[in-house]
Amino acid sequence: MRLFFAVLIPDEVVAEVGRIQQALRERVGDRGARWVRPEQFHYTVRFLGEISPDRAYQAIEAAEAATRSAEPFSMSVGSLGAFPNHQRPSTLWLGAVSGFDALMKLGESLERELAARGFKPEKRPLRAHLTLARLSSYDAESAAVRALRSVTAPPETQMDVRELWLMRSAAGPSGTAYTKVEKFALGGRVAAEE
Repeated sequence: MRLFFAVLIPDEVVAEVGRIQQALRERVGDRGARWVRPEQFHYTVRFLGEISPDRAYQAIEAAEAATRSAEPFSMSVGSLGAFPNHQRPSTLWLGAVSGFDALMKLGESLERELAARGFKPEKRPLRAHLTLARLSSYDAESAAVRALRSVTAPPETQMDVRELWLMRSAAGPSGTAYTKVEKFALGGRVAAEE
């Protein structure tokens, strides 16, 4: 199973992010760009990769422990960015303007709990970003450079973060599909799946 932990986006924020994505898409186009479907918008907290069912169970234990002491928090979505940078973008994303510290704290707690169960530590620091598109051609990258200059940063959109999700990622004929595996309410109560 290919798994990751994520914070999912509420519907009202999905709509706002979709408007920003559409403004970029109109300037970049579809050639050489793979646009993330709105139902897949999320902030990755920790990528696990391919793991066995036994290791998945240990990851669930880690998330239960990490979320038990975590408090719900608010996060503002609203800064446009690119990896590796704005001059040579291969990924377009929307960042967190506020609430990043609380998300980092949650990520660090999860990282400690995973390490206690023998998971290798994540080498890269957590970077709060919601992927909008992945670019695979020079033309798309050039158009994205221009788009990042012309699309104004969106107004900050507030969202409440009350849970962490374990998600499964699977490649299929129409692209990658994400499935909800388990939800962990911040504060330690395992919430019923929607």
